[in-house]
Amino acid sequence: MIRKILEHLPQTDCGMCGMTCADFAGFLLSGDLSPQECPVLQEEAYSAQRADLAALLESLAARAKSGHLIDPEKCTLCGACYEACPLDAVRKV
Repeated sequence: MIRKILEHLPQTDCGMCGMTCADFAGFLLSGDLSPQECPVLQEEAYSAQRADLAALLESLAARAKSGHLIDPEKCTLCGACYEACPLDAVRKV
């Protein structure tokens, strides 16, 4: 997942935030930092990446909150998670 986050960062490794972009991506994933803490990402040239990153982080936060770490890009709607869930917490779509 860090790679997906890294795709939306400037990848300049400028160090303005005190670390590399890969390290910064890890802190974004853990929730210890926010995208606003990357000075380069705040530049107008990165507005589309900023929006995409916000959507990705929001999706990750929602999945973490629900306890379900199903990757929607890999989900084939086979229903295996629905059948396997011992708490009946997964809803069929």
